[in-house]
Amino acid sequence: MQEARRQAYLQVLGVTSWVPRQPLSGAAKGRRPLHVAAETEQPVLVTKSPEQPAAGAPRSESGADAVRQAMLSPRPAIKPAAADVALAAETKSTVGAAQSTQSPVVPACAPFSAQLWLAGPCALLLEMPADGLGARSTAARLLADILRAVQLPAPAQFIADFKWPLTRNTQLEQSEAAAHQALQAFVAGRLEQHTVVSLGSFGQYAGLLAKASVREVDAAIGREEALDGLPPAWFAPGLDDLLQSPAGKAELWTLLQRVMVRWQSA
Repeated sequence: MQEARRQAYLQVLGVTSWVPRQPLSGAAKGRRPLHVAAETEQPVLVTKSPEQPAAGAPRSESGADAVRQAMLSPRPAIKPAAADVALAAETKSTVGAAQSTQSPVVPACAPFSAQLWLAGPCALLLEMPADGLGARSTAARLLADILRAVQLPAPAQFIADFKWPLTRNTQLEQSEAAAHQALQAFVAGRLEQHTVVSLGSFGQYAGLLAKASVREVDAAIGREEALDGLPPAWFAPGLDDLLQSPAGKAELWTLLQRVMVRWQSA
């Protein structure tokens, strides 16, 4: 910036600066003195005319007025540099990729309760009806009829209750896969002191003993499967569902005819 224009800016801003007119002895070399810079600059000729300038002709201004006008005039919008635009696009794409790679939220398993019973060499995991399993309820009478039909001692012996979720702490995983692992640990721990050759599962959520999702349990009803660390398990609908489904009772009887040989030979 030329010295004269710099001084004009400082005058508009109200800043007083001092520039030596003669070089100072011993001072570091810097800008030329003001009078030297003024002499070397091109003189600006201003012609005064009594006549008014033509319409549309720009009015010539110099010195502090020109600087003030330049400072007050609107500035053009600054366009972002190409590097900034590229950086913003890269950041946006990185955030989008991170959001897309986040693991989906796993829904919690619905609350349910089950009971583990022992009928001779066969264990039974029963999903409890809404009103429980009373000794004189129709569900209890149906269970006793099933046990007598397959030559198992009735009534069965109660061992333990299982309720899901295990805790109300929502920070812990409460998915169907977590219920599956908890049921396996529960049954394995309660059957350590008993000799069991077969394990019957009644109900959709009780079937999580062998499957990691309720959908897989629905596909396994009417079948028998081997389990790691547990006796072979067979799957049947809940007692309430069997009471209202003659076809379900017939399918269960077909299944029990295949698996009852395990405790008959025990």
